Amino acid sequence: MKNIIAVAFIILSSQYSMACLGEAEIISSINTVSKTASGTCLVTVVDAAVKFYNENGTCPLSLADVLHSSIEMRVTPQGTCLAVGQQFSGVLVLTKDGSIIVE
Repeated sequence: MKNIIAVAFIILSSQYSMACLGEAEIISSINTVSKTASGTCLVTVVDAAVKFYNENGTCPLSLADVLHSSIEMRVTPQGTCLAVGQQFSGVLVLTKDGSIIVE
């Protein structure tokens, strides 16, 4: 019985980790910003501008990966992107196609 439980746990945990791509909480100021043709905003951050960063314990997204990538954000309710220097916060999620989005 213990063996069955152990095997079931291993199978379930391995399936979960395969679906896990990466997440982290962030509070940071924006370093660069651009609006894409599809209407979303791409921002970058630099290490000095990051005020808070907390990797998900199960599905971590490293700060190094974030610093070397663009982050995709939705536009504001006014239809614009946040400006350089403005602060944003949210949960960063690494998607299946390798992009990082703010949820």
